[in-house]
Amino acid sequence: MTATVEKTIYHNQENGYTVLVVTDGKERFVATCTMPFSLDNGQQIDIEGQWVNDPKYGRQLKATAVQTKDPTTAEGIKAYLSSGIISGIGPATSERIVFMFGADTLTVLDENPNRLLEVKGIGNKTLERISSSWKVKREGATIISELCRIGLSITFAVKVYKQYGSEAVQATKDNPYKLADEIWGIGFKKADEIASHLGFVQDHPFRVKSGILFALKEAQNEGHCYLPRDVLIKNAHELLQIPALPIDTALNMLIQEKRILETEQGHIYMPPVYIAERFIETKAGELSKQPLMGVDFEPDTSIEQNVLTSEQHKAALTSVTHHISVITGSAGTGKTTTLKSIIKCLETNNYSYRLCAPTGKAAKRMTEVTGVEAKTIHRLLEYDPSGKFRRNEENPFIEDFIVVDEASMIDVFLAASLFKALPSHGSLVFIGDPHQLPPVGPGNFFNDLIISAICPVSRLSHIMRQKEQSNVITIANEINNGIVPVIPNEKDSFFFKIEEPLKIAEKIVELTTRSIPEKFGIPFEDIQVISPMKNGPIGTRNLNELLQKAVQKDKKVSLRGFMLDDKVMQIANNYKKEVFNGDIGFITFIDTEEQKVYVKYEGKDDQVEYEAADLDELTLAYATTVHKYQGSETRCVIFPVHTSHYVMLRRNLLYTAVTRTMDKLIMLGTQKALAIGVKNINEQERFTGLFKQQKGAAL
Repeated sequence: MTATVEKTIYHNQENGYTVLVVTDGKERFVATCTMPFSLDNGQQIDIEGQWVNDPKYGRQLKATAVQTKDPTTAEGIKAYLSSGIISGIGPATSERIVFMFGADTLTVLDENPNRLLEVKGIGNKTLERISSSWKVKREGATIISELCRIGLSITFAVKVYKQYGSEAVQATKDNPYKLADEIWGIGFKKADEIASHLGFVQDHPFRVKSGILFALKEAQNEGHCYLPRDVLIKNAHELLQIPALPIDTALNMLIQEKRILETEQGHIYMPPVYIAERFIETKAGELSKQPLMGVDFEPDTSIEQNVLTSEQHKAALTSVTHHISVITGSAGTGKTTTLKSIIKCLETNNYSYRLCAPTGKAAKRMTEVTGVEAKTIHRLLEYDPSGKFRRNEENPFIEDFIVVDEASMIDVFLAASLFKALPSHGSLVFIGDPHQLPPVGPGNFFNDLIISAICPVSRLSHIMRQKEQSNVITIANEINNGIVPVIPNEKDSFFFKIEEPLKIAEKIVELTTRSIPEKFGIPFEDIQVISPMKNGPIGTRNLNELLQKAVQKDKKVSLRGFMLDDKVMQIANNYKKEVFNGDIGFITFIDTEEQKVYVKYEGKDDQVEYEAADLDELTLAYATTVHKYQGSETRCVIFPVHTSHYVMLRRNLLYTAVTRTMDKLIMLGTQKALAIGVKNINEQERFTGLFKQQKGAAL
């Protein structure tokens, strides 16, 4: 029937579920449907479906298809366009467009949108926004609605439509599992739900292949570079719940198709990881065989008014005379002083150099302590929107030395990119703490490099005298040495002994929003809550919800759960936006009409724009996991330690957490949990093939 929308009772922006009050001119009734956008009052629609009797709400029309109808008069078109449904057209712009084109306005938008440039105030940028939004409204609305009906949320339906255009529905129906490979955020399990809805059987080749690839990618997300064949088949069996034989058959097919590869040892790799490992080995081997460099080296006694220790002097000298070298040391052993000495020596000998670190916070800290600009590794490599780096073998760095701090965070992909960009005469110095958590990405590059003995490794072990005798340094090194620390509850370190997780959460909110800013003068922006896990009363999800509520209070403007001034984190590398996994910023503006959020990140001059479909790349960051906060530092760290996080309580996690602070450390929980973490040195083995043919010393 043809009907008119009288009122939208409910519209869910995430999944598109909509409840309408409509009339067909004879009867007024309720209709439920799936729509990618909210319909306006007075909007005419063609609607079809079945009458149902809801036990709670009575007779309703459950719509299976809804098609909006165009207004035909100039006034109707003006009202239609000015309703906010088209990005770039507000009431004033609508007035000017309709004044120029009248009743032909929608025809112009459909057939010759470039004519909008004739309208005052519309330039090429606005034209592009209007055209893109209009296309989604006209063609995309039907397609997105259909995708929602087969199990996709609005967010993912929009992404699928952007990827496949008018073929989106057919592409999804033909092989829903390709969504898991090609659309960020749609994993195997969601694709499997859609496939089940579409009638795919459990042992369909598409499903089995996708399940194997998912199991391998999940292993990669857990830090593995490969899986042994038997482990991969076992993991795929647990995921797919089918016999091993079809899995083995599909695995061989994937190898034949060169989508994965198998080594002589039966190690199954995704090809990019295997290529990265072999490239690193080749380049590191070449660098280690290059002749030693000669330098004039005199220890700089002016550095922080301290004379270098013998091990610092040796570490600095080794680094400036070799083409690849490593400096390691735990908290407080003088890595920064050694770095300054290296810089002084390079400058004295007229060597050019660049400083870099994996994260923005680490790069900023490197700049502050050395007085020399440091960049993130991504920015030093000059990424482009395609996700590739402009600095590579064809366009290498021009500098003689590249010095990398926080090297324990580097995965095999980033390490390989650094080696690719190194000129033939270049040298690499890696500085880091091997006792920190391994990288979030695949591999354990820094530790594997140390164990390989392919290059000189300088170990700083002497704990230097700390400013005002820092308790944090003492606590960190006691943890590192397997000693359960006694927190002194003075100066820079405090421990609140609280048994009940909910009370720990309440105390965290109170400390963050009131006590710490009032007592120590540390602003809210410089306080970071970090937790071992995401789930539970003192996991990051619940803490973020509590902290957002406490901080935001009565603010009402929100979009998809985000509010103005929220602290947020990017959780995926996005080269087009030039933001990366782990970057933290603050929301500066929410445009509810355009459905956009703007975020200001530290170190970036411009705000970053997020459309509604991109918001799954953001998460609240009032609280974040220890893993996500690797490489970053802040003035005050609040860290809950409780037995409810038992599975994550390990020595290197505790050590990493306490060394994230520059000033104050606040821990909450139980001494028992702290002891469990300190004593637990059992780390999950990472399957890595880097330098495994090399024989070297243990860490």
